[in-house]
Amino acid sequence: ISGLHSRRHEAELRLRAAETNLERLDDVVAQLETQLDSLKRQARQANRYRNVAGDIRRAEATILHLKWAAAKSATREADEALQAATVTVGETALVQTDAARAQAIIANRLPELRDNEAKAAAALQHVKIQQNQLDQEVERIEARKRELEKRVEQLGADLEREERMIAENSDILAHLTSEETALRADAEGQSGSEAE
Repeated sequence: ISGLHSRRHEAELRLRAAETNLERLDDVVAQLETQLDSLKRQARQANRYRNVAGDIRRAEATILHLKWAAAKSATREADEALQAATVTVGETALVQTDAARAQAIIANRLPELRDNEAKAAAALQHVKIQQNQLDQEVERIEARKRELEKRVEQLGADLEREERMIAENSDILAHLTSEETALRADAEGQSGSEAE
């Protein structure tokens, strides 16, 4: 009987340890789920930011194209004005003066357009760098998400194993209790027969 008591006490200790492990596993799973939700929210925000950055990049590309078309059109107009001035240069000095004035105005506008184009190109480069950084951040978040999902799966397996151990220990405890009851009954039966 003392051996049964000892085995029962060990089974109870194992059962308590398994229950404690189960509670810790529940806490860890809850914490990991919270982190997973936070990472999902961050991934959604990064995707939204990347979409907005794409829209900005397309809009800036459109602006650059319009500016380039305007600059090209201005250059074409300047070339046409220069050709017209060259044709009429021999006919009248006044037309030549007007043509020179128009050419000077266009020449003055061209550096400003080039500066604007350089600024737009710098802004586009900045947006591309930010997009690359966001892409790297999204990849890092996805990798962390996969890692946490694997950990959750592992914890789920550990949880199932602990629950199986609890069920086995409960069965052992019940078996030991029934053995103890039977031994006591036998002991009482023997002591009753010795008394007779």
